[in-house]
Amino acid sequence: MENLYVSEATTFQLYLVTYDKPATVTVTVSQPEFNQTIHIERDNYALVTLNYNYMITEKHVTYKAVLVQSDAALSVFGFNKAHDTADAMTCLPVEDLGTEYYISTPASGTEKQFAVANGLEDTALVNVTVSGSIVYNGVEYTKGQSFSFSLRYQQSIQFQSSSDLTGTRISSTVPVAVFSGQKFLRGIISSCDNLVEQLYPVSKWGHFFVLVPLLNHAQDSVTVVTSSSETRVFVDSAVEPREHFIENAGTPIRISLKEMSTINASKPIMVTYLLQDQNPGAVVANYDPFFVTIPPSLVTRSSYKFVTQKIYFNYLLIVTQATSADGFYLDHRPLNLYSFSIQHFRGYSAFNVFLDKSEGQHDVYHDSTPFTIYVYGLEKATSYGYSMGQETIYPDESLPTPTEGSEPEGTLHCLSNGAEYQLPLSMVVEAHLDVSDIHLEDPLCQAVAEEDFAFIQIPFSECGSNVLSEDGKTYYENTVYGTIPRTSIHRIEIPVKCAMQMNETLGMNLHPKVTDVVSLGHYNVSLQLYPSEKFSDLITTYPYEVDIHGHLYVEFKVVSSDQSLQILLITVKLLLH
Repeated sequence: MENLYVSEATTFQLYLVTYDKPATVTVTVSQPEFNQTIHIERDNYALVTLNYNYMITEKHVTYKAVLVQSDAALSVFGFNKAHDTADAMTCLPVEDLGTEYYISTPASGTEKQFAVANGLEDTALVNVTVSGSIVYNGVEYTKGQSFSFSLRYQQSIQFQSSSDLTGTRISSTVPVAVFSGQKFLRGIISSCDNLVEQLYPVSKWGHFFVLVPLLNHAQDSVTVVTSSSETRVFVDSAVEPREHFIENAGTPIRISLKEMSTINASKPIMVTYLLQDQNPGAVVANYDPFFVTIPPSLVTRSSYKFVTQKIYFNYLLIVTQATSADGFYLDHRPLNLYSFSIQHFRGYSAFNVFLDKSEGQHDVYHDSTPFTIYVYGLEKATSYGYSMGQETIYPDESLPTPTEGSEPEGTLHCLSNGAEYQLPLSMVVEAHLDVSDIHLEDPLCQAVAEEDFAFIQIPFSECGSNVLSEDGKTYYENTVYGTIPRTSIHRIEIPVKCAMQMNETLGMNLHPKVTDVVSLGHYNVSLQLYPSEKFSDLITTYPYEVDIHGHLYVEFKVVSSDQSLQILLITVKLLLH
């Protein structure tokens, strides 16, 4: 989107990060024409830069949507940079896009903006219901009014306004990408900065969020938006817990974030964070604002790759239920070897790690506990920030499938550490029940509402799950019930079962880097190196030299809630350099 400056120094930088496979990646823009294909080795990254000619300055539909296509899985990070102004975002794959969005922009400042892009579809018919004021085709639309337009393949459009656009609804006939931010925003006492973030669609929103004020700020702003009417939002903090009631969809509430807090909502919400305060004790003075989304805290990952730039003093914030840094590895070294601070609140911990002026790709993982991360950087009169932590379930033939007849009414996803079941809300309504009446064998394991479904997580080793082994397979069983409150009468009773092979052969290549995590099929396997058979002194530097007649010990670990799983090594080949 548009930056404050339009000059040779203004660029859009795309970091393309690979995982366990090499990738051939093509980046294209229709007009002005841009086409670059690059090959990236396994566990590496490449940088593609677009100049200021690709910035959207027009007030009409353009062909400036940037399309990234790859033959292997990768992560994409975008940095919008100019002179003394920048922000960054995690770019979403098309699998994460949706057909309904709500805009969130800062309340203060001028030149709020958002953009809509169509990447792959022939035509997207888009409708905008305005909150604030938007001029389109010479006509001013105000709060509650709507207008429509169409976007063809790789087309995009940007809207700007001096009024707060938070709560503006975007709906489309096909999945589109939506971005929000501000051309420039002046912080409380800082210089102005460009803000940019890609938004999650309503289908990816959540109920529970953990908030952590970055850099010990006390005046940063958090915005909550709901797509449903009559939504209750409880903000829990040590000093001033309070409950908010949102009567109408799209009506925002704004919270001054003074301390680590949690948000729990009765219906799915979107939460965004504006860093705008200053900390006199920070590594630099007079840094600028940035804008990030807060991922829901119940559906996260245990491994990430991210990127930083060496012109900034960089930070990594880890938000997790783990109580200590044990089990965390950053760039294949134990997290305890880094400089970090810790905060705790309501069973969650926040580890703020100082990465200094580092450049390029990093990775962080925990051997068993999922977490959310925030990556941000500071320098005089500039800054950037983005978040990661939204686990998405993609169709994958390698995943174990539900047994035949086990999901007649809903959708069951079998994952490495448990299952997830989606029951249509129409069934719940027809049974004259509420979502809170949907539970597993253990009544305390209840469903939550997500869009048109009652969504329930099914651990393999908790919530009354039963484990059986027969016919060469392991079966994880439970039952989804819909129970009349304060009775034992079940109006809904759906057995669910995940089947996994008792013996499964995995082939993998280890590129020694102190640690390596390999996710193949439905098992997550990690590898670590030790100098002795006691497995007590983890090797934390690489390259690591071993005498020609010496020994190197490798620990293989399968990560799963099923403690009965075992690893049997059949063939191991080691190549020495």
